[in-house]
Amino acid sequence: MAAVNSEGESAQQEMARLQANLKNPAFKARIPAINKRLAQLKKVTRTAVTNYPGTGKATDQLLDADKQQADETATKQIGLTNPTTTNPLGTTTTTLDANGNPVVNTSLSAPQQKILSAGEGLTSMGQDLAKQQLEGYKPFSFNGDADRARIEDEVYNRLTRNTDRDYAREKEQMEQTLHNRGIALDPSQEQYKSNIGALDERYDSLRANARADATQLGGEELSRSYGINLGTHQQGLSDTSTLQGMGTGLMMPNAPGYNAPTYNPGATPAEMELAFKQLQQQKELEKWRNRGGGTTDTQSPFDT
Repeated sequence: MAAVNSEGESAQQEMARLQANLKNPAFKARIPAINKRLAQLKKVTRTAVTNYPGTGKATDQLLDADKQQADETATKQIGLTNPTTTNPLGTTTTTLDANGNPVVNTSLSAPQQKILSAGEGLTSMGQDLAKQQLEGYKPFSFNGDADRARIEDEVYNRLTRNTDRDYAREKEQMEQTLHNRGIALDPSQEQYKSNIGALDERYDSLRANARADATQLGGEELSRSYGINLGTHQQGLSDTSTLQGMGTGLMMPNAPGYNAPTYNPGATPAEMELAFKQLQQQKELEKWRNRGGGTTDTQSPFDT
């Protein structure tokens, strides 16, 4: 039990009251006595207690023992709540470093480590190749006007390859027929103009149809060419993306959760110091009572 004065105050409570009185003008005449009393109380509360009663051990020894016991308990709890886990993929262990901090370590089995290393190697190689391809990358661009004109001319020439020859042959035959019929081969003559005009109109229509067909085929070829070029460009990008995705890729660590132990080293140094100070005050009170022979009119060192 903590020592108290005649007012029922502990040493700490009395010191607080006296220090407040020093600031009160009503106690100005008693300042010397108050200071003297404060000095006595400070001496009592500052007395060092070396041994804790009944143990024969010093305060720091008791604190060290409590801390050591708490450390051992916490370490055991870490082992129980964070067991070493082993399976075909590898092993996970929890240890403490030199500062007592928990460290979770994961090691893969030999086959899994081989797979991981090979995957990482493929990822690095694929990214290097992808980088090389991207360095020469150009946005897709297509201009098929020149190709279309070339294609149309080629188709037209193919469709009309024998047109001029056939026209010349038919015209010659028609003129021979007109001559045999006694019709003059004079372009100003109506019969000649009518027969040859019909022939010219038929071949002009043939040429116009060939040009229309060439235009249509040119457009279709342009569309096909556009699709081929676009597909080639997209395939290049797809190949680059495939290279970037080779192997295991980036893998973030995924350590298992750590289960912290309950750490309670017992009373703190401040708590033990306070308990020892209260014990010392009790001893001082007992000494005072012994010196006074147990009479009630002897002044207590805690009275003011």
